[in-house]
Amino acid sequence: MGINTLKILAIDDQRDNLITLRAVLTDALQGCTLFTALDGLSGIALARSEDPDAILLDIIMPGMDGFEVCRRLKAEERLRDIPVIFLTALGTDRETHVKALEAGGDAFLAKPANELELVAQLRAMAKLKAAHRMQRFERDELTALVAERTHELELELAERKRVEQALRDSEANYRSLFEHAPIGILIADQQSFYLDANEGMCRLLGYSREELVGLHASNIVAPQIEPAREAIRTSTGYFREWQFVRKDGSTFTAEVAVMKMPNGNLMATVQDITERKRMEAQLAQSDRLSTMGMLAAGVAHEINNPLSYVLFNLESLTDDLPRLGSALRSSLDIMGKRMGQKEWAAALGPELELLTPAMLDDILARFKDALGGIYRIKDVTRGLGTFSRVDETRLLPVNLMDVIELAINMAFNEIKYRARLVKDYGQLSSVLASEGRLSQVFLNLLVNAAHAIDEGALDKHQILVRTWQQGEEVFAEVRDTGRGIAPQNLPRIFEPFYTTKEIGVGTGLGLSISKNIIEGYGGRIEVRSELGKGTSVIVRLPIRRLERAATVEPPIPVEAEPKVRGRILIIDDEDGIRHAMVRMLKGHTVVDVASGEEALKLLESDQRFDLILCDVMMPTLSGVELHEWLAQTLPDLAKQVVFITGGAFTPRAQEYLASVDNPQLEKPFDMNLFRKIVNDHIKNAGH
Repeated sequence: MGINTLKILAIDDQRDNLITLRAVLTDALQGCTLFTALDGLSGIALARSEDPDAILLDIIMPGMDGFEVCRRLKAEERLRDIPVIFLTALGTDRETHVKALEAGGDAFLAKPANELELVAQLRAMAKLKAAHRMQRFERDELTALVAERTHELELELAERKRVEQALRDSEANYRSLFEHAPIGILIADQQSFYLDANEGMCRLLGYSREELVGLHASNIVAPQIEPAREAIRTSTGYFREWQFVRKDGSTFTAEVAVMKMPNGNLMATVQDITERKRMEAQLAQSDRLSTMGMLAAGVAHEINNPLSYVLFNLESLTDDLPRLGSALRSSLDIMGKRMGQKEWAAALGPELELLTPAMLDDILARFKDALGGIYRIKDVTRGLGTFSRVDETRLLPVNLMDVIELAINMAFNEIKYRARLVKDYGQLSSVLASEGRLSQVFLNLLVNAAHAIDEGALDKHQILVRTWQQGEEVFAEVRDTGRGIAPQNLPRIFEPFYTTKEIGVGTGLGLSISKNIIEGYGGRIEVRSELGKGTSVIVRLPIRRLERAATVEPPIPVEAEPKVRGRILIIDDEDGIRHAMVRMLKGHTVVDVASGEEALKLLESDQRFDLILCDVMMPTLSGVELHEWLAQTLPDLAKQVVFITGGAFTPRAQEYLASVDNPQLEKPFDMNLFRKIVNDHIKNAGH
């Protein structure tokens, strides 16, 4: 069933709550059907008649509370598969959670429910119901099959004369299953010579049955077979991925399960997973794009800050240079007339030749060329949003520390507002891998570490990145002091799509894909975690040799002097941005501060500002938080705020900026637009 055709049952004794819920669901899930009941008995009756995809259930209701309603729903065979989401104003205390789970509840949301979380829960519950129904169907089918087989055995025991025929029938059934199974099946002796193969296996390999019988496993399996034979001999169950070689020489990847037969022979089931591998590669790429979609704004923020003051200064110099040259030439001409041209030329000498119009035009052209380059960089930063170089099959010697530094640079904007970053690097040899794939691994680990720490406690938390080498392996550890992982969740963290993060933050694929990447390079990932104290993730990889790559220093910005009017406050944690804007605003009273705290302290005693230019993303006290304070305490002054951002990338910042009418300037912004906004505010302030 599509999400827009869901049937939802809401049970709540408060009619207003049901009206609100209908409004939310009508807006968020257009086309869904909502049934409502004001008491438990009516709700149970509706559940019987309408078979909803999910039930939203209040806890506190007269007569029969939500726990009892849930117990009755789960007690009925027809209703027990319908997911129940407890929706109550009681909050999320542990005792209520326990009661809800004991009653059979599937999820728990506190009122008022977040719309995105509610919709996500309904989507998940609809899938859960379908899965439960499918499991029940399969269980019933299995029960029926078992009953049928049991009946056959009873008939065999009761009718001795039919035993021989029944055995022949059973053999025929087995052979039919063997021949018509949708996967490949091989029978081999203990020395791995093939005794039989079904039609599915013949199709996979391109051999006839006659050609396969008598071949050794080493003839069709790409890796050496001896280690696998030893593992099969010593284990009770064997399940691995093998590379098979077809008759034409081509290869494919298959999942192989080997079991020992009562007669000592081996039976192997072989399932081609080439398509699944392709999908996993696409998922890996999708996960990278998802991660980079979250971090691209942060990277752009870090690039756009220095880019902004370079752009400010170059634009200002480009505007001012013609006037400066003209004024300088006029001054020289006047002084020459007063002193006499010959005497003046003799006094200046060759320096006078440097001040020709052609030389000034050449200088102006250089500035314009530089400005063109800055505009190109500006376009690149706006297009930043992918991290798409997969390099899945190309393995090269890679310096792990370079990879980690790249990942740190990409993830740093997620880290710097949550924890101090501590590096403890040891000397490392290189590893054989794809630099892009390894970068994805450490980017995932660093982002996970940052997300384990709440914003606002920078001085209490740290993320440690440590590397060392031991024997023929290199080690890299990412350790955080965040909330940690609950013991019951730790065994599941590498499962695809499993996540404890809130909806919209990650896909649940990062660790699963990272584990596959590292194991594909012959390494492994080890995770240790303690709830409330943090998590340590250690990556182990075999070494190769590689010299470190050189680094490139960033360009040094050039200064300029813009001109506008007004009494203006500038708030930005980037010194270069503040200095550039101060120069652009020369001629007016300009106050600049480097943090939200400084601005708040200043504004408590001085509100005489016509304009406040405020950066959005700043450590400790952000521009959003400062504006919230202004809106509550000094609402008129809050209207004078112009937000400046290199990319408001947190969901809260995006939501807040969309909710206010204040102008926004995205770094690096156009100087003419900057001047227009400044002039408009000064004019509106009465200057």
